[in-house]
Amino acid sequence: MSLQRLSAQITVLVFLFLVHGCATMERDIPDRYSADELRGMGEKFLIAEDYNQALKFFHWAKDKNPNDPLTHYDLGITYDELSMSTEALHHLNRAIELSPNYSDAYNALGRHYAREGDLDQAQVNFEKALSNPLYETSHLALFNLGLLFEKRGDPGMALQYYEEATRRFPRYGLAYYRMGKILEAHRMGDEARLAYGKAVEYAPNMPEAHLRYGVMCYLVGELENAFYSLDRVLRLAPNTIMAQEARSYLSHINTVLDTGTGSRPVTTHRDPLTRVEVMRDRDLSTSPSAQVHSHAHGRPSTPSVSEPQVRETPTAPPTQAAIPEGAHQEMVSQKWAYIVQVGSYLHRPNAERLARNLESKGYEATVKEFAHEVLGNLHVVQLKPVGNRSQALELVKSIEKDGMGEAIVIRMSIQ
Repeated sequence: MSLQRLSAQITVLVFLFLVHGCATMERDIPDRYSADELRGMGEKFLIAEDYNQALKFFHWAKDKNPNDPLTHYDLGITYDELSMSTEALHHLNRAIELSPNYSDAYNALGRHYAREGDLDQAQVNFEKALSNPLYETSHLALFNLGLLFEKRGDPGMALQYYEEATRRFPRYGLAYYRMGKILEAHRMGDEARLAYGKAVEYAPNMPEAHLRYGVMCYLVGELENAFYSLDRVLRLAPNTIMAQEARSYLSHINTVLDTGTGSRPVTTHRDPLTRVEVMRDRDLSTSPSAQVHSHAHGRPSTPSVSEPQVRETPTAPPTQAAIPEGAHQEMVSQKWAYIVQVGSYLHRPNAERLARNLESKGYEATVKEFAHEVLGNLHVVQLKPVGNRSQALELVKSIEKDGMGEAIVIRMSIQ
């Protein structure tokens, strides 16, 4: 439930308590408040989805000001929610008669016709809404046109409308989700994953987006992001089919990560001259073989930090008896390189495109292959290794400042 709806419901409950506490008080309401105040109260009931109470206040407001297009619009969308088609059309058309450039009313009419199955009339009204250059929420009509073209079986046009909606309103999580669905259906996995990442960033309480983002991250080996979003599905929609699917992936992720010992690597580099093991962040301080800054792209609840960090969560040190003789000297003498990794992709051309963009900014980038236990090869974009952690973190800061995305730091042992 959104905070706006919760706040409206609390306000409505308080108001209902006062109103029903005295029958004569309710009869006095139309006389005590102006038309605008009555309409405002009705809108609170509308947000709280108490449509019958909303209608009561909107009609009181209309009786006081019968030519207010806002009130007719509110009446129209309320009747539409109650599936009272004749009344909804009457008030929405009346709102447009009173205000011919009323884009919100055109958009509501379009939604009404789309629900009735009249896609041609729906398109006409969405386009009329967009014809007004002053339409402040034009992304809504664009999104609705996207849905309309999906219903018509034209995902290419739908994708164009969703993209335009996000251009006009970059934080439109629902549009990013629909984009992801289309891209995934057309086997554009990398692009779909990025779209789903935007969806969960801007619509963090949408379980559908978290499920698809979690699955796509799992497929490319971004197991921490996958774990986070799939776990969010369980929290947001615990007793659903979505939750069942999320649990199946979480179970496999836990198996891959070997939860309980924290010692199992997720991926292994194929280069015979080096050894890289990407581990969970809580294992990093004791692992002699790898350290990684966990990539949190698309995780909305992760706090932002002013400095990039390699997270190192302390764990209990091994006892002296558990360390083989000579192991201390081996760990001290171990040589390390630090690699900044910018992204991982299913398709090599996407990785190569990012590498070229990085090179155009002056970075030395390369594309390497990693082995994923389910998908086989993944294509990872990395920068030239540097000799210490500080240099790597400076590169991370620079990459993010240049708008090239988020990056992780991998510590790699050199044999």
